[in-house]
Amino acid sequence: MRLCSREAELARMTDLLEVVCSGRSGALLVRSDAGMGKTALLAEVTAQARAAGVRTRELRGVAGEADFGFAALQRLLIPFMDGYGELPGPQRQALGAAIGLTDAGTPDRFLIGLATLTLLAETEPDRPKLIVIDDAHWLDRESLDTLVFVARRIQADSLAIVFAARPEGAAASSFDGIPCVELGPLSAEATTELLAVATGAVVDPEVGRRVAVGTQGCPLAVVELARDLSPGQLAGAIPLPDPLPIGARLEELYLERVRALPAPTQQMLLIAAAATGAAHLATVVGAGAIAGLGGDALDLAQDDGLVDVTATVTFRHPLVRSAVYRGAAPAGRRRAHALLAQVTDPDAEPDAWVWHRARAVTGPDADVAAALEARGLEAERRGRYAARAALMSRAAELTSDPRDHARRTQAAADAFLVAGAPGEAGALLEQVRVADAEPLVRAHGRRLHAALTYISRPADALVTLVETARSLEALDPELSRMTYAEALFMATTASHLAPPGLVDRLATAALASLDPGESSVFADVIRALSERLLGGFSAAVPAMRTALASLMRPNLPSAFTLWIGVGGMLAVELLDLETYRRFTSRLVDEQRARGAPDPLRFTLTGQAQYEFWDGRFDGAAALFAEASEISRSIGDSSIVWSLVLNHEFRVWRDDEATSRAHFETVHSLALSEVRAGYWDDSSRHALAILENSLGHYEAALAAVRPVFERDLIPGGRILVEIVEAAHRSGSDDLAAAALARLGARSQACGTAWAAGLHARSRGIVAGDDAERHFQHALSVLAPLPVRTDVARTHLLYGEWLRRQSRRKDARVQLATAHDLFTAMGAPHFAARAARELAATGATVRRRTSAAVSEPLTPQEAAIARLAAGPATNREIAASLFLSASTVDYHLRKVYRKLGVDSRRKLATALDDH
Repeated sequence: MRLCSREAELARMTDLLEVVCSGRSGALLVRSDAGMGKTALLAEVTAQARAAGVRTRELRGVAGEADFGFAALQRLLIPFMDGYGELPGPQRQALGAAIGLTDAGTPDRFLIGLATLTLLAETEPDRPKLIVIDDAHWLDRESLDTLVFVARRIQADSLAIVFAARPEGAAASSFDGIPCVELGPLSAEATTELLAVATGAVVDPEVGRRVAVGTQGCPLAVVELARDLSPGQLAGAIPLPDPLPIGARLEELYLERVRALPAPTQQMLLIAAAATGAAHLATVVGAGAIAGLGGDALDLAQDDGLVDVTATVTFRHPLVRSAVYRGAAPAGRRRAHALLAQVTDPDAEPDAWVWHRARAVTGPDADVAAALEARGLEAERRGRYAARAALMSRAAELTSDPRDHARRTQAAADAFLVAGAPGEAGALLEQVRVADAEPLVRAHGRRLHAALTYISRPADALVTLVETARSLEALDPELSRMTYAEALFMATTASHLAPPGLVDRLATAALASLDPGESSVFADVIRALSERLLGGFSAAVPAMRTALASLMRPNLPSAFTLWIGVGGMLAVELLDLETYRRFTSRLVDEQRARGAPDPLRFTLTGQAQYEFWDGRFDGAAALFAEASEISRSIGDSSIVWSLVLNHEFRVWRDDEATSRAHFETVHSLALSEVRAGYWDDSSRHALAILENSLGHYEAALAAVRPVFERDLIPGGRILVEIVEAAHRSGSDDLAAAALARLGARSQACGTAWAAGLHARSRGIVAGDDAERHFQHALSVLAPLPVRTDVARTHLLYGEWLRRQSRRKDARVQLATAHDLFTAMGAPHFAARAARELAATGATVRRRTSAAVSEPLTPQEAAIARLAAGPATNREIAASLFLSASTVDYHLRKVYRKLGVDSRRKLATALDDH
C-alpha cells in the first residue's frame, strides 16, 4: 500500500540516503503516536535504500525484551561480527562482556558504544549502510543508549541510523540532539485517498473528512476502519459508526476481533503475547501443549490477519499484542507466564526464565525474589544496569522481609542512577523504609540521595554526605574515607552558600576520622581539603603538596569520580603550573585509553584552562568544543555544562554584551538554582577581569570585594584582580591588604607563577619604585606558559612608564602587550593597550595578514594534534570516540587546509598555523 501525504517526511529520509551514498553519515528520528505510519515510512525508505545498493539492517524493539540488557544490540550486530576479532582490545573486551561472548568483568558502556561504532563503520567500509530501528521506545535501555551514542558520533562513515519511536515514555529524552521528523495527522484529502487505496472503492469527500476528524488522522485507524466499512458507508449513503476507533478505541477494536475467536486461539495468542522477546513458535506451542492446546489453534488468528506464524509468532502491530495481553484477566496472564516458565531452559535463557517466574506470582515469594536478585548481580557484572534495576525492583516487590526489601529497593535505585535514570532512582529511594534497613544499607541510601542532588544542589548534597560519612566510619572505613573526600570537595563547591557552620564541622570530623599516621590517597586528600577549609592558606600548603604527590600516583581508585576537580583545584591554589599540566595530561591519556568519555569531558576542560593561561585560545576552544561534543554525544546537554565550565575564558574573547549576559546567567544559577558558592566566586572573578580589561576599576572591585572578605577557594588569582582594581579606584588600603595576602601565599607556594604575580602586583602599588618589580615579574613570568599574564604585565608596566612621562619606553611595552593580546584574540585588553599607545603619541595600526590559512575546526585541530604524533588513525579514533573512517576524512581536510601532504609535516605546519 502506497504512502499517502508523507512526501515531505519521505524527502527528509531520501536526502539522508543521498548523504550516506556520498560518504557522509547522519541520523534521524521519526516520532509519532502509535498508528501514525512510522513503520510504513521506514519500509518505504528501506526499499529505496536496497534499490540503490545500500546495505540495510532492520531492528525492531519488542516490549517483552525491554528488561534484557543489550539484547537488542546483540540481535543488531549479528551480521557485523566478522570484524569482532579486529576490534582494539578494550573495545573487544567491553562488547564481548556486554553481549555474553566473554567473561571480562563489568564493561564500560561508552567502550561498548565505540566498539559498536567501529563494527558498523568498518564492515564493508566502501559500501553505504542503513540501520533502521522501529519501535525504538521498546529497546532495552542499554541497547538504546549505545545506539543513540553511535548515532551522535557518526560523521564520515557512509552510515545512516533511523529510529522510529513514540513521543512519550522513559526513552523519549534519550533522543535529544538527533534530528527529528514528526508524523502529524493525515489531512481530510489524504484520509480520503487512503480509504480509497485500502478499499478500492469510491469514497465521498465528506466521508473522508468525517473519518479524518473521527480518527484524528491516524493512518492505522483509517486502514482498520476501512475493513469494516461497507461501500454504502464509503459512498456516504449509510451513516458511519460513532465513535470511530482511535487511540484506546483502536486497541479495543483489535480486542473485539480477538474475543470473537475461539477460546483455545485466544489462549495461544495470550501465550505468544506474554513471551519475552521474539515469540518462538516452538516455545508457544510447547507452553500451549501443557495446557492441552494444539498448535493449530493459531491458524484462525493468522487467517484473521492478527498474527503471522512462521518460526515465530509475529503480531501484525504492537497494538494487537498490547490488546491481547492487557485485555486478558490478570490470572490468565499469570498462567501464561507460568506455562512459559515451564518450557524455558533456565541455563539457555536465564533472564526469560526468571522473568516468567516473577510474572507468574502475585504476593511475596522468597525463592523467585532470590532468583531475580541473582540475575541482577549477573546483569550488573555485565554492565546491564537498567536490566539490574528492573530485576531488583521486581525482587523488592516480592520480598516480605523489611530489611531485604530496603536493600533490594536501594540496589535498584543505585542501578537506575548508573543507567542514567535519576528520576526513577529518586522515586525508588522514596519507597525505602529507612527505619527497617540495615545501617550499611541506610548509609548507601544517603549516598545515593547525595549523588542525585550534587549537580543541581551541591549544598543539599553536602548535608547528606556529612551524615553518611560519619555513619560509615564503623561500617566501612574505606567507603567512609571516600565519602569524606567527596563531601569535602562538595564543600569547596558549595563554599559560602553551605549551611552555616557545616563546612567547619565536616572538616573537623573528616580529620578526626583518620588514624594517626594513616597514609593513602583519600587520607591525603582529606587532610589537604580539611586544613585548607579550616585554617589559613599557608598552614595548609604542606598537606596540599602531599595530596598532589599522591594524586600523581598511577591507578587512582576509579570509584571516585572527582579526581580532576580535586587535583586541578589544589594545583591552581598552589599556582603550580607544571604539576597541573602533568596531572591533567596523565588523566586525559588514561581516560582516552580506556574509553571513558564521561570523566574525560571534565578533564579536557582542565586541559583547556592550561591552554588558555598561555594565550593559546584556539587550542583552548578546541578542547572546550571536544568536551561539549562528548557531553552532547552521551546525552548531557544541560545548561550548567554549557555555561559554567569556560566562563573565565569567554570574557577574554567575547564582546562586552555577551560577556555580561553570560555572567548574569552563571551568577543567577550559582545563587538561586544551583546554590554553588564556588560558581559565585569564579563568576565574580571573570567579571572582574572583564571590568579591569575595560578600565572600569570601581566595578571590578565591587565584583570581587565579597570574595576577598570570604578568603575561600579560589584565592590567589583573584587577589591579583583585587590589587589592580583597588589601587586604580583609589582603595589603597584594600589594595595593600590584598597584596599582603598574595605575598604570604606566594612565599608559602614557592612557585614561579606565584612569585611573578606577586611581583607584578607589587609594581602596581609601588609608585616611583615600580620598575624593578615589573622587570622582575617579566623575568619570572616570561619563561612560563602564561602568556596572558605576561601580556598583562607588559601592559601594566607600559601604563606606569607613560605616567612617568617615559613615552618612548612605554611604547615598547605597550606595543608588545598590544601585539600579544591581538595575536591571542583578547579584544578588550588589546583595546586598552591601543588606547594607552595612542596616548603616547604612537599610531596604532591594525595587524593585517596577506594570506590567512583556512581555520581548522575544533575537531580537525584535535585530530591534527594527535596525528602529529605516533598515533595511528584507529588509535586516534579510539581516543576521540570516532570511527577510523571519520578520522581519515577529517585528516584529509587538515592536509588541504595546512598545505601538507604527509603526517610527518603536520607538527611544523600546526606551529606555523
